[in-house]
Amino acid sequence: MQTFMEVVLFLAVVYVALDALVIVPGPSFGVHLRFNKRTGRIIEEGLESKIPLIDKVELFSTELDKIEVNVNFTTIDKLQLTLVGSLQYRPDPRISDDPADLNRLAENRRGKNTFFAMSQEIIKSGIEDALRSLLGGLGGVYEGSKFIGNRQALGSLINSILRLSKPPHLNHNAGTCGIPGCAMPEKIDAQDLVSFYNTHWKGVQDDIEQGKKNDTECSPIEIRYGIDIETFALANVDFSDATKEAFEKEKQAEARQKAFRFKMEMAQEAKKLGASAQEALNAADVSLDPKVSKQIVSVEGEAGVLGGIVSKIGGK
Repeated sequence: MQTFMEVVLFLAVVYVALDALVIVPGPSFGVHLRFNKRTGRIIEEGLESKIPLIDKVELFSTELDKIEVNVNFTTIDKLQLTLVGSLQYRPDPRISDDPADLNRLAENRRGKNTFFAMSQEIIKSGIEDALRSLLGGLGGVYEGSKFIGNRQALGSLINSILRLSKPPHLNHNAGTCGIPGCAMPEKIDAQDLVSFYNTHWKGVQDDIEQGKKNDTECSPIEIRYGIDIETFALANVDFSDATKEAFEKEKQAEARQKAFRFKMEMAQEAKKLGASAQEALNAADVSLDPKVSKQIVSVEGEAGVLGGIVSKIGGK
């Protein structure tokens, strides 16, 4: 019995000793919990200690994750467009509910990690809402063709907003932007955004690259969701399925109207050749589409009359 108790005691000591250690594998970070509440401590990769049985560490991978984005919006000419793209991001251990944590070392951070309370569904919904708001505002200024014809400018604008604390169009310097003769103001209005990002795309890319090298550079979106956005890849901007369907219906209606007018013109030609109203319409139908077969039974020999009229109209 004594030996059994000694073994149990030994195993308990070993368990407590092991529970006092935590190994954070790479690439990941750990959020320190005490009685299941975040303390603010972030544990970097490697071996760290904690209070056994009281503290826990929840691990989060810092490998890139991807979200597919799909947003509908309406333009000033009342057309509905769909933007499709993908967002690559990773959890950011620096971001917490204490803004000063961006300037502190991991062991000195005081706020509670923001990403801990997020899910991919929440992040996806938030990103799409932000883009919907942005595009809805631009849709009140631009026609649909402007969006479809300027995908590069639109992609640069979205990346700037998602990845920088202050997008270039809100901090423009005509003297240093690198565009000869540039006279654009410090803050670019909505109606000039497409033009700005078309002409300044190279400088915008440089701003993004330089900004992301700064450890404290975070956009409002990144701070809100506790993430580091690697890039937003714009796949397509096109008319929505509903708009395409409306276009197709309009096209079909125009085709039917055109066919009807042409049919009436042909019927008038048939009447000039001595046909009755019904004979003229039948002749027009057969002339427009040789596959149409008119089965006519008449004691007056209407079928023969129809064939003669069709032959004359077809030749004409």
